[in-house]
Amino acid sequence: MGKEIRTRMCILDVDYVIDDDKNTIRIWGKTEDGKTIVAIDNGFVPYFYVEPNEITEKLKKEIMELKVQEHKVKKLEVVEKKIYGEPRKLLKIYVDNFRLVPKFRNIIKEWKDVKEEYEYALSFYKRYIIDKDIIPMMWVEVTGESISYDVEADLVLEIKEIKKIELDRVPQLRTVAFDIEVVQKGEREEIIMVSLMGNGIKKVITHGKGKSKGMVTVVNDEKSLLEEFIKTIKELDPDIIVGYNTDRYDFIKIDQKCEDYNVPLVLGRTKRQVVFKKRGRISSAYIEGRVHIDLYDFVEHILGPSLSTEILTLDRVAKELLVVGKDGKSWRDIEKSWKNGDLESVAEYCIKDSELTLKLSEHILPQIFELSR
Repeated sequence: MGKEIRTRMCILDVDYVIDDDKNTIRIWGKTEDGKTIVAIDNGFVPYFYVEPNEITEKLKKEIMELKVQEHKVKKLEVVEKKIYGEPRKLLKIYVDNFRLVPKFRNIIKEWKDVKEEYEYALSFYKRYIIDKDIIPMMWVEVTGESISYDVEADLVLEIKEIKKIELDRVPQLRTVAFDIEVVQKGEREEIIMVSLMGNGIKKVITHGKGKSKGMVTVVNDEKSLLEEFIKTIKELDPDIIVGYNTDRYDFIKIDQKCEDYNVPLVLGRTKRQVVFKKRGRISSAYIEGRVHIDLYDFVEHILGPSLSTEILTLDRVAKELLVVGKDGKSWRDIEKSWKNGDLESVAEYCIKDSELTLKLSEHILPQIFELSR
Protein backbone atom coordinates (compact mmCIF):
# COMPACT_ATOMS: atom_id res chain seq x y z
CA MET A 1 0.00 0.00 0.00
CA GLY A 2 1.30 3.47 -0.85
CA LYS A 3 1.44 6.43 1.45
CA GLU A 4 -1.71 8.55 1.84
CA ILE A 5 -1.04 12.09 0.66
CA ARG A 6 -3.09 15.27 0.68
CA THR A 7 -2.04 17.95 -1.76
CA ARG A 8 -3.33 20.91 -3.74
CA MET A 9 -3.26 20.83 -7.51
CA CYS A 10 -4.28 23.09 -10.37
CA ILE A 11 -6.15 21.09 -13.01
CA LEU A 12 -4.72 21.33 -16.52
CA ASP A 13 -6.68 18.57 -18.23
CA VAL A 14 -9.04 15.66 -17.58
CA ASP A 15 -9.16 12.53 -19.74
CA TYR A 16 -10.01 8.85 -19.42
CA VAL A 17 -8.70 5.41 -20.37
CA ILE A 18 -9.80 1.83 -19.82
CA ASP A 19 -7.27 0.03 -17.61
CA ASP A 20 -7.84 -3.70 -17.06
CA ASP A 21 -11.51 -3.23 -18.04
CA LYS A 22 -11.85 -0.41 -15.48
CA ASN A 23 -13.07 3.10 -16.29
CA THR A 24 -10.15 5.30 -15.27
CA ILE A 25 -10.41 9.07 -15.01
CA ARG A 26 -7.06 10.89 -15.09
CA ILE A 27 -6.75 14.45 -13.81
CA TRP A 28 -3.50 16.05 -14.98
CA GLY A 29 -2.19 19.06 -13.09
CA LYS A 30 0.51 20.93 -11.24
CA THR A 31 1.07 21.22 -7.51
CA GLU A 32 1.78 24.50 -5.73
CA ASP A 33 5.52 23.83 -5.91
CA GLY A 34 5.43 23.13 -9.67
CA LYS A 35 5.44 19.33 -9.66
CA THR A 36 3.57 17.35 -12.30
CA ILE A 37 0.74 15.33 -10.74
CA VAL A 38 -1.81 12.86 -12.04
CA ALA A 39 -4.84 12.05 -9.90
CA ILE A 40 -6.50 8.74 -10.81
CA ASP A 41 -10.16 7.94 -10.10
CA ASN A 42 -11.24 4.34 -10.70
CA GLY A 43 -14.44 4.61 -8.70
CA PHE A 44 -16.60 6.76 -10.95
CA VAL A 45 -19.40 4.74 -12.55
CA PRO A 46 -20.96 5.89 -15.86
CA TYR A 47 -24.73 6.26 -16.09
CA PHE A 48 -27.64 7.67 -18.05
CA TYR A 49 -31.30 8.48 -17.37
CA VAL A 50 -34.52 6.94 -18.63
CA GLU A 51 -37.96 8.48 -18.36
CA PRO A 52 -40.61 5.74 -18.42
CA ASN A 53 -44.32 6.19 -18.85
CA GLU A 54 -44.60 4.69 -15.39
CA ILE A 55 -41.99 3.37 -12.96
CA THR A 56 -42.95 -0.21 -12.13
CA GLU A 57 -41.20 -3.10 -10.44
CA LYS A 58 -41.59 -5.08 -13.66
CA LEU A 59 -39.72 -2.43 -15.67
CA LYS A 60 -36.96 -2.17 -13.08
CA LYS A 61 -36.53 -5.95 -13.10
CA GLU A 62 -36.33 -6.02 -16.92
CA ILE A 63 -33.63 -3.34 -16.88
CA MET A 64 -31.59 -5.12 -14.21
CA GLU A 65 -31.74 -8.36 -16.22
CA LEU A 66 -30.68 -6.68 -19.46
CA LYS A 67 -27.34 -7.85 -20.90
CA VAL A 68 -24.95 -6.25 -23.41
CA GLN A 69 -21.80 -8.18 -24.34
CA GLU A 70 -22.11 -10.23 -21.12
CA HIS A 71 -22.35 -7.00 -19.10
CA LYS A 72 -25.39 -6.32 -16.94
CA VAL A 73 -26.68 -3.09 -15.41
CA LYS A 74 -24.62 -2.36 -12.31
CA LYS A 75 -27.17 -0.37 -10.34
CA LEU A 76 -30.58 1.27 -10.74
CA GLU A 77 -31.96 4.27 -8.83
CA VAL A 78 -35.22 6.20 -8.90
CA VAL A 79 -34.37 9.91 -8.89
CA GLU A 80 -36.08 13.23 -9.38
CA LYS A 81 -34.48 15.55 -11.93
CA LYS A 82 -35.54 18.75 -13.62
CA ILE A 83 -36.06 18.43 -17.36
CA TYR A 84 -36.56 21.80 -19.06
CA GLY A 85 -37.32 23.25 -15.61
CA GLU A 86 -39.96 20.66 -14.80
CA PRO A 87 -39.29 18.03 -12.05
CA ARG A 88 -39.70 14.48 -13.30
CA LYS A 89 -39.12 11.02 -11.87
CA LEU A 90 -36.45 9.14 -13.79
CA LEU A 91 -34.54 5.90 -13.63
CA LYS A 92 -30.78 6.41 -13.24
CA ILE A 93 -29.05 3.44 -14.86
CA TYR A 94 -25.41 2.67 -13.98
CA VAL A 95 -23.25 0.42 -16.19
CA ASP A 96 -19.71 -0.80 -15.60
CA ASN A 97 -18.21 0.41 -18.89
CA PHE A 98 -18.85 3.87 -20.33
CA ARG A 99 -18.65 2.52 -23.89
CA LEU A 100 -21.73 0.41 -23.19
CA VAL A 101 -23.92 3.39 -22.23
CA PRO A 102 -25.17 4.07 -25.81
CA LYS A 103 -25.63 0.32 -26.41
CA PHE A 104 -27.86 -0.11 -23.36
CA ARG A 105 -29.71 3.03 -24.34
CA ASN A 106 -30.28 1.80 -27.91
CA ILE A 107 -32.00 -1.31 -26.59
CA ILE A 108 -34.08 0.44 -23.92
CA LYS A 109 -35.29 3.23 -26.20
CA GLU A 110 -37.24 0.68 -28.25
CA TRP A 111 -39.30 -0.44 -25.26
CA LYS A 112 -42.92 0.73 -25.32
CA ASP A 113 -42.79 1.59 -21.60
CA VAL A 114 -39.97 4.10 -22.18
CA LYS A 115 -40.78 7.69 -23.05
CA GLU A 116 -37.31 9.29 -23.33
CA GLU A 117 -33.62 8.88 -22.45
CA TYR A 118 -31.20 11.59 -21.27
CA GLU A 119 -27.45 12.24 -20.98
CA TYR A 120 -26.44 9.05 -22.77
CA ALA A 121 -24.20 10.86 -25.28
CA LEU A 122 -22.00 12.68 -22.75
CA SER A 123 -18.38 11.59 -22.97
CA PHE A 124 -17.08 9.95 -19.81
CA TYR A 125 -14.71 12.72 -18.78
CA LYS A 126 -17.39 15.39 -19.34
CA ARG A 127 -19.80 13.37 -17.19
CA TYR A 128 -17.10 13.33 -14.51
CA ILE A 129 -16.25 17.04 -14.51
CA ILE A 130 -19.95 17.96 -14.47
CA ASP A 131 -20.66 15.70 -11.51
CA LYS A 132 -17.54 16.76 -9.62
CA ASP A 133 -18.07 20.41 -10.58
CA ILE A 134 -14.45 20.86 -11.65
CA ILE A 135 -12.91 22.59 -14.68
CA PRO A 136 -9.40 23.24 -16.04
CA MET A 137 -7.34 25.91 -14.22
CA MET A 138 -9.34 25.30 -11.04
CA TRP A 139 -7.51 24.41 -7.82
CA VAL A 140 -8.59 21.31 -5.93
CA GLU A 141 -7.41 19.50 -2.84
CA VAL A 142 -6.80 15.82 -3.49
CA THR A 143 -6.42 13.13 -0.86
CA GLY A 144 -5.25 9.77 -2.08
CA GLU A 145 -2.78 6.95 -2.03
CA SER A 146 0.53 7.30 -3.83
CA ILE A 147 0.66 4.60 -6.52
CA SER A 148 2.88 3.35 -9.32
CA TYR A 149 1.36 4.18 -12.71
CA ASP A 150 2.84 4.17 -16.20
CA VAL A 151 2.96 7.91 -16.86
CA GLU A 152 5.71 10.53 -16.71
CA ALA A 153 4.83 12.49 -13.57
CA ASP A 154 6.37 13.47 -10.25
CA LEU A 155 3.38 12.18 -8.29
CA VAL A 156 0.46 9.85 -9.03
CA LEU A 157 -2.41 9.56 -6.55
CA GLU A 158 -5.39 7.25 -6.52
CA ILE A 159 -8.19 9.56 -5.40
CA LYS A 160 -10.02 9.00 -2.14
CA GLU A 161 -11.40 12.53 -1.96
CA ILE A 162 -11.32 15.57 -4.21
CA LYS A 163 -12.77 18.97 -3.37
CA LYS A 164 -12.63 22.46 -4.80
CA ILE A 165 -10.62 25.16 -3.05
CA GLU A 166 -10.32 28.90 -3.57
CA LEU A 167 -6.82 29.76 -4.77
CA ASP A 168 -6.38 32.70 -7.12
CA ARG A 169 -3.08 31.94 -8.81
CA VAL A 170 -1.59 30.23 -11.84
CA PRO A 171 0.99 27.50 -11.11
CA GLN A 172 4.49 27.39 -12.56
CA LEU A 173 3.93 26.17 -16.11
CA ARG A 174 6.50 25.23 -18.73
CA THR A 175 5.43 26.53 -22.15
CA VAL A 176 7.11 25.72 -25.48
CA ALA A 177 6.19 27.20 -28.88
CA PHE A 178 7.06 25.49 -32.15
CA ASP A 179 6.81 26.06 -35.88
CA ILE A 180 7.72 24.11 -39.01
CA GLU A 181 8.90 25.09 -42.48
CA VAL A 182 7.94 23.02 -45.53
CA VAL A 183 9.22 23.09 -49.13
CA GLN A 184 7.92 21.46 -52.28
CA LYS A 185 10.34 18.95 -53.80
CA GLY A 186 8.90 17.66 -57.04
CA GLU A 187 5.54 16.10 -56.25
CA ARG A 188 6.12 15.78 -52.52
CA GLU A 189 6.39 18.18 -49.63
CA GLU A 190 9.32 18.04 -47.24
CA ILE A 191 9.68 19.41 -43.72
CA ILE A 192 13.05 21.16 -43.78
CA MET A 193 13.02 22.82 -40.38
CA VAL A 194 11.40 22.83 -36.95
CA SER A 195 11.98 25.61 -34.44
CA LEU A 196 11.24 25.50 -30.71
CA MET A 197 11.33 28.28 -28.15
CA GLY A 198 10.51 28.50 -24.47
CA ASN A 199 11.39 26.85 -21.19
CA GLY A 200 14.95 28.12 -21.55
CA ILE A 201 15.53 26.81 -25.07
CA LYS A 202 15.97 28.38 -28.48
CA LYS A 203 16.49 25.58 -31.00
CA VAL A 204 16.19 24.97 -34.73
CA ILE A 205 16.34 21.43 -36.14
CA THR A 206 17.08 21.04 -39.85
CA HIS A 207 18.65 18.72 -42.41
CA GLY A 208 20.58 19.28 -45.60
CA LYS A 209 23.79 21.22 -46.18
CA GLY A 210 25.70 22.78 -43.30
CA LYS A 211 26.83 21.83 -39.82
CA SER A 212 25.32 22.20 -36.36
CA LYS A 213 26.18 25.56 -34.85
CA GLY A 214 24.71 27.62 -32.02
CA MET A 215 20.95 27.13 -31.87
CA VAL A 216 20.95 25.08 -35.11
CA THR A 217 21.05 21.28 -34.97
CA VAL A 218 21.64 19.62 -38.35
CA VAL A 219 20.51 16.01 -38.74
CA ASN A 220 20.83 13.55 -41.63
CA ASP A 221 17.37 13.62 -43.15
CA GLU A 222 13.66 14.35 -42.71
CA LYS A 223 13.07 11.23 -40.62
CA SER A 224 15.91 12.21 -38.26
CA LEU A 225 14.38 15.69 -38.00
CA LEU A 226 11.09 14.22 -36.77
CA GLU A 227 12.90 12.00 -34.27
CA GLU A 228 14.94 14.92 -32.95
CA PHE A 229 11.78 17.04 -32.59
CA ILE A 230 10.05 14.31 -30.57
CA LYS A 231 13.18 13.78 -28.43
CA THR A 232 13.45 17.53 -27.74
CA ILE A 233 9.82 17.81 -26.63
CA LYS A 234 10.25 14.83 -24.29
CA GLU A 235 13.42 16.34 -22.82
CA LEU A 236 11.86 19.79 -22.31
CA ASP A 237 8.77 18.21 -20.73
CA PRO A 238 6.47 21.21 -21.31
CA ASP A 239 3.07 21.50 -19.67
CA ILE A 240 1.77 23.56 -22.60
CA ILE A 241 2.69 23.30 -26.29
CA VAL A 242 1.59 26.33 -28.29
CA GLY A 243 1.57 27.02 -31.99
CA TYR A 244 -0.17 29.16 -34.56
CA ASN A 245 -2.40 27.21 -36.94
CA THR A 246 -0.90 23.95 -35.67
CA ASP A 247 -4.23 22.08 -35.79
CA ARG A 248 -4.79 22.86 -39.43
CA TYR A 249 -1.20 22.70 -40.63
CA ASP A 250 1.88 21.89 -38.51
CA PHE A 251 0.58 18.85 -36.65
CA ILE A 252 -1.16 17.56 -39.78
CA LYS A 253 2.13 17.66 -41.72
CA ILE A 254 4.12 16.14 -38.84
CA ASP A 255 1.59 13.35 -38.34
CA GLN A 256 1.59 12.50 -42.07
CA LYS A 257 5.39 12.39 -42.17
CA CYS A 258 5.63 10.28 -39.01
CA GLU A 259 3.22 7.81 -40.59
CA ASP A 260 5.31 7.74 -43.80
CA TYR A 261 8.50 6.98 -41.89
CA ASN A 262 6.89 4.75 -39.24
CA VAL A 263 8.04 7.12 -36.47
CA PRO A 264 5.75 6.99 -33.40
CA LEU A 265 4.48 10.51 -32.72
CA VAL A 266 4.69 10.21 -28.94
CA LEU A 267 4.88 13.72 -27.46
CA GLY A 268 2.93 13.30 -24.25
CA ARG A 269 3.50 11.95 -20.77
CA THR A 270 2.25 8.49 -21.70
CA LYS A 271 3.27 6.00 -24.38
CA ARG A 272 0.27 6.83 -26.56
CA GLN A 273 0.68 8.74 -29.79
CA VAL A 274 -0.85 12.11 -30.65
CA VAL A 275 -4.45 11.72 -31.80
CA PHE A 276 -6.79 14.13 -33.53
CA LYS A 277 -10.10 14.75 -31.81
CA LYS A 278 -13.05 16.49 -33.39
CA ARG A 279 -13.68 19.89 -31.86
CA GLY A 280 -16.33 21.93 -33.59
CA ARG A 281 -15.49 22.25 -37.29
CA ILE A 282 -11.89 21.06 -37.02
CA SER A 283 -9.85 18.23 -35.54
CA SER A 284 -7.44 19.19 -32.79
CA ALA A 285 -4.18 17.45 -31.92
CA TYR A 286 -4.50 15.88 -28.47
CA ILE A 287 -1.34 15.12 -26.48
CA GLU A 288 -1.86 13.05 -23.34
CA GLY A 289 -0.56 14.82 -20.25
CA ARG A 290 0.18 18.10 -21.98
CA VAL A 291 -2.08 20.93 -23.11
CA HIS A 292 -1.83 21.79 -26.81
CA ILE A 293 -3.17 25.24 -27.65
CA ASP A 294 -3.48 26.48 -31.21
CA LEU A 295 -3.54 30.24 -30.73
CA TYR A 296 -5.04 30.74 -34.18
CA ASP A 297 -8.32 29.18 -33.02
CA PHE A 298 -8.60 31.66 -30.15
CA VAL A 299 -7.68 34.59 -32.40
CA GLU A 300 -10.19 33.56 -35.07
CA HIS A 301 -13.15 32.91 -32.77
CA ILE A 302 -12.60 35.26 -29.83
CA LEU A 303 -10.23 38.10 -30.71
CA GLY A 304 -10.89 38.30 -34.45
CA PRO A 305 -13.96 40.60 -34.34
CA SER A 306 -12.06 43.15 -32.22
CA LEU A 307 -8.96 43.27 -34.44
CA SER A 308 -8.52 45.85 -37.17
CA THR A 309 -6.80 43.35 -39.48
CA GLU A 310 -8.98 40.92 -41.38
CA ILE A 311 -5.97 38.81 -42.34
CA LEU A 312 -5.18 36.67 -39.31
CA THR A 313 -1.63 35.63 -40.14
CA LEU A 314 0.85 35.37 -37.30
CA ASP A 315 2.69 38.43 -38.60
CA ARG A 316 -0.42 40.64 -38.86
CA VAL A 317 -1.83 39.57 -35.48
CA ALA A 318 1.51 39.97 -33.70
CA LYS A 319 1.99 43.44 -35.17
CA GLU A 320 -1.41 44.52 -33.89
CA LEU A 321 -1.29 42.90 -30.46
CA LEU A 322 2.44 43.02 -29.71
CA VAL A 323 3.60 45.84 -32.02
CA VAL A 324 6.25 43.49 -33.40
CA GLY A 325 6.30 41.25 -36.44
CA LYS A 326 8.54 39.39 -38.88
CA ASP A 327 11.57 40.99 -40.55
CA GLY A 328 10.03 41.24 -44.02
CA LYS A 329 11.98 38.48 -45.80
CA SER A 330 9.97 36.55 -48.39
CA TRP A 331 9.56 32.79 -48.21
CA ARG A 332 11.08 32.53 -51.70
CA ASP A 333 14.32 34.09 -50.39
CA ILE A 334 14.31 31.75 -47.39
CA GLU A 335 13.77 28.65 -49.56
CA LYS A 336 16.66 29.75 -51.79
CA SER A 337 18.88 30.27 -48.74
CA TRP A 338 18.15 26.75 -47.49
CA LYS A 339 18.98 25.19 -50.86
CA ASN A 340 22.27 27.13 -50.86
CA GLY A 341 23.14 25.90 -47.38
CA ASP A 342 22.68 29.30 -45.72
CA LEU A 343 21.21 27.77 -42.57
CA GLU A 344 21.68 30.88 -40.47
CA SER A 345 19.21 32.93 -42.54
CA VAL A 346 16.63 30.15 -42.59
CA ALA A 347 17.04 29.46 -38.88
CA GLU A 348 16.52 33.13 -37.99
CA TYR A 349 13.35 33.17 -40.10
CA CYS A 350 12.02 29.99 -38.55
CA ILE A 351 12.85 30.85 -34.93
CA LYS A 352 11.15 34.22 -35.38
CA ASP A 353 7.83 32.39 -35.89
CA SER A 354 8.30 30.45 -32.64
CA GLU A 355 9.39 33.62 -30.84
CA LEU A 356 6.30 35.53 -31.99
CA THR A 357 4.07 32.57 -31.09
CA LEU A 358 5.60 32.38 -27.60
CA LYS A 359 5.17 36.14 -27.06
CA LEU A 360 1.62 35.93 -28.36
CA SER A 361 0.93 33.09 -25.93
CA GLU A 362 2.12 35.25 -23.04
CA HIS A 363 -0.47 37.80 -24.13
CA ILE A 364 -3.31 35.36 -24.87
CA LEU A 365 -2.95 32.46 -22.40
CA PRO A 366 -4.09 34.49 -19.36
CA GLN A 367 -7.31 35.27 -21.27
CA ILE A 368 -7.77 31.59 -22.16
CA PHE A 369 -7.19 30.61 -18.51
CA GLU A 370 -9.81 33.10 -17.33
CA LEU A 371 -12.34 31.89 -19.90
CA SER A 372 -11.74 28.25 -18.93
CA ARG A 373 -12.60 29.11 -15.34
